[in-house]
Amino acid sequence: MSCPINPYQDEAMQQYFQSLPPFVQENIMMCNPEVDNLEELRQCAEHLLSQNNQ
Repeated sequence: MSCPINPYQDEAMQQYFQSLPPFVQENIMMCNPEVDNLEELRQCAEHLLSQNNQ
């Protein structure tokens, strides 16, 4: 189930955010909701995913 809150106005950011696993979406919302662009969002998500795989 995806995060019910999608804070991004940019369509590309919305689509990327919705494609992420729910735990990544939740962590982004709790820890860093002020991501300014798609690249920052990707970096944040990749960091969370890499930590989960350790």
